[in-house]
Amino acid sequence: MKQTQPPLEIGMLLYPGLTLLDLIGPQTVFSWYANIHLVWKTKDLVISDTGIRVQPTSTFGTCPP
Repeated sequence: MKQTQPPLEIGMLLYPGLTLLDLIGPQTVFSWYANIHLVWKTKDLVISDTGIRVQPTSTFGTCPP
């Protein structure tokens, strides 16, 4: 009988001026194996270096350990 482990929980830090490729590439691969949390101080939109806005899914206080 195969035991299954719960999926990994990965928090990816957002910050104003981030380069989206640095976020989206790893997020795409990690999402195959883990629950991804986009983390910032608030759930307000974070503006990338090209003006694209990203919505955080967790704050520092609400992100799973």
